[in-house]
Amino acid sequence: MKPVREPSLARRLILVLLGSFTLVCVVLLLKGFYEYKQATEDNRELKKLGESVSRMLVRTDDPAFAAKLIGALEEQYNESRRAVESIQLDPLRVQLYDHASGKLIHASPGLGEKLLPAQAQSVQLRSMLGHPFWVFAADGVRWSVRIAEPKLPDVSVARLMLREMLPDLLLSFPLVFLPVWLAVYRGLHPLRQLARALHARDPDDLSPLKIDLRYRELRPLLDAFDGLLFRLRQKVMQERAFVQDAAHELRTPMAVIGAQAHVLAMAESGLERQDAKLALDRAIARASHLSQQLLSLASLERGTQEAEVSANLPGLVQGILAQFAPAAISREVDLALEAPEELNWRVKIESFQSILHNLIDNALRYGRVGGQVVVSLEETADSIQLSVADDGPGIPLAEHARVFERFYRGGGQDISGTGLGLAIVKKAAMNLGGTVNVAAGLNGQGVAFVITLPRAEQPSRA
Repeated sequence: MKPVREPSLARRLILVLLGSFTLVCVVLLLKGFYEYKQATEDNRELKKLGESVSRMLVRTDDPAFAAKLIGALEEQYNESRRAVESIQLDPLRVQLYDHASGKLIHASPGLGEKLLPAQAQSVQLRSMLGHPFWVFAADGVRWSVRIAEPKLPDVSVARLMLREMLPDLLLSFPLVFLPVWLAVYRGLHPLRQLARALHARDPDDLSPLKIDLRYRELRPLLDAFDGLLFRLRQKVMQERAFVQDAAHELRTPMAVIGAQAHVLAMAESGLERQDAKLALDRAIARASHLSQQLLSLASLERGTQEAEVSANLPGLVQGILAQFAPAAISREVDLALEAPEELNWRVKIESFQSILHNLIDNALRYGRVGGQVVVSLEETADSIQLSVADDGPGIPLAEHARVFERFYRGGGQDISGTGLGLAIVKKAAMNLGGTVNVAAGLNGQGVAFVITLPRAEQPSRA
């Protein structure tokens, strides 16, 4: 059983329509109430009634007839008010004053024997009998008429308007809801078709979705799915190529290890055993280095989370350079650092060290004997640049775009390597939010790799 509170488009649609109808009802109610207030501000209907009665009285001078006429008109008008079923209307009150006799010859119950004070030929709001009344006054030569109409409470008017409006709204709701619901249901059909197609797909099928979603608004969703499938295909192809390349690269040292182990076991002289042991050690070292590079690259590609810490980068670089000092001495390479004494920066230590290890190792491995390798650090307004440059044979311009590919090794190389160092450098730079570029080396020779790290929230200088 599905949870009641589970999000539902149908329930959302109903709620939206109910909210819309409620809003329409409120707006119409306010509009009607505003028009009612405008219409009753001077009560033109009461004024017309009073003027009509006043014109009738001008034609007679008989007090008895005038009293009967007023009484008949009052009864007729109140009868029509009682006939209104939608709301209970209080009766109209009327006074008729005879100037000739100086007496009230007609007064509705409760009005008393005194003529109501009012401004002639106008409608005014007055309080009478504990309630507000609209009072019209018409003063003639012979007769003075006062007609008092009870003012309806605003709540009663609003209730009446709502009662008259509600049946129409309730009738129109299903007439609006059903077409909208049908349109939504039909509109969601392509999504149900897409869901069925995805469920029926083989897990290894990453080909584009061949579905016509019909509606223009749904095409970006299909394009996004196809884009995702394309990226997954590329990723799978890269992983397969990676596995194949790794197997190929590991096959050579494994074969050497097996062969040299056999030679070592079968060697008859100490010299043969020594040669076999040296070859075995080199093969093991190469396999170990390749395995470590593969693990480093896999860790970076997984996007393993690293915490950023504040570090003095020149001191960090000096520590890494000290580790490569023996290798530099063995190749008679001048290993130098050009950097300020202190440069604090928030950085992911492992990624930063990985960049330096691989770039310095490559510079020492492929640079010339007796050459130079210079590591430099420079801070700009919005970034920091780390550069490792040498004066060796360099990299041909045509190969600059490929040197960061996994297992790619430039032509004409006779020095052993895994072909993963620069791929690791690129991934580590991306992990730091930076970029890596190939540039000219020292004195117009060799090659330089420049890593640019953008400024983030860095600690303030003391």
